[in-house]
Amino acid sequence: MAIHHRIAGKILEISAPKGIKERARAFRHALESEKRKIIIYTDTDADGHGAGANLAVALERLGKEVELRPVDRDNVEFDDPSAAYVLSDIAPRKDIIARAKNAGVRVYYVDHHPPDEGWSDIVAEHLNSKILEPEGKDWYHWNTSALVYLAFRDLLHDRSWLAAAGMHGDHADKGLAHKLFIRVHSKARAIAEVLGLAEHFPNEITDHEMGELAKSARHPDDILHHPKIGSLYRRFKEEVERFVSDPKKHAAIWDESKKIMVLRLESSIRKIKSPVSSTLGDKYRDWIVIVCQPWEGKIDCSLRAANWKERNLHMGEWAREFAAMSGGRGGGHPVAAGLKFPEEHWNSFIKWVKEKTKNLS
Repeated sequence: MAIHHRIAGKILEISAPKGIKERARAFRHALESEKRKIIIYTDTDADGHGAGANLAVALERLGKEVELRPVDRDNVEFDDPSAAYVLSDIAPRKDIIARAKNAGVRVYYVDHHPPDEGWSDIVAEHLNSKILEPEGKDWYHWNTSALVYLAFRDLLHDRSWLAAAGMHGDHADKGLAHKLFIRVHSKARAIAEVLGLAEHFPNEITDHEMGELAKSARHPDDILHHPKIGSLYRRFKEEVERFVSDPKKHAAIWDESKKIMVLRLESSIRKIKSPVSSTLGDKYRDWIVIVCQPWEGKIDCSLRAANWKERNLHMGEWAREFAAMSGGRGGGHPVAAGLKFPEEHWNSFIKWVKEKTKNLS
């Protein structure tokens, strides 16, 4: 199976791995056969909004009754026992699995993150590149937006720009599909940044508003020129630039010989660490980039290592290891991971990173 779409008179073809191709067919068939109302829970980052909105549009074009719910992972509730549910860019954690079992609902699942043990007990059909990933392969760039677009591409021919933005949201590993999309969709980066604004300014634009905007938009400019977006986007860009223009100024660790940085960002903008780490990860591609931000008694960190293969690194394992030590939560992929832990463990974290990297060359 390959993705074909026409833009500016050109046909682009993006070949999909066989395992993903087969699973995409099965996932689509299952949702096409679903008779109940479908409630889509989707993450609130760019990939989540891109995937969730495109999936909602595709299912509505198939005549399905759909409700889109962009939410934080902690707020997934199965409150309508008569509905079927889709988890989009939200991995079934133990708490979600338990709630789904208790509600007795049917769940579908599309994602590129590893789910917790027991996920198959609640999932009727899945499309997950991480679960399908063969040993020795890295299918991280087949993120949720890419998977949704692959499965429903014939229904989303006019919305490839949103798929491109969603793919850009997880752009630490630039796979073939990502490169082709971004080459064509020059506004993908801006759209990806805008889709995350509700995470950064929750009191000024809600996740629900952003989800509905992504779903209803017919063109990138419908989002970029929305009345609520302009001033928020300028504030966001200025704050990111404040940190990336001189990262060393905000560093708790800056070691040029080992190529490792750990930054602590003091900012009034929520989750600013993610776009900062993404930007720095692009700029310092042979470095380990760890960007942390204190927020409401926690330290929220983004870990990236674009050259993880060459340096034999796994950022997801790093995140899980310190999370277990500190009573926090962490995980992810070799190239990129997230970590959150109580703020009182900050000094311990810095010591741990120094110990972890003392033998790195």
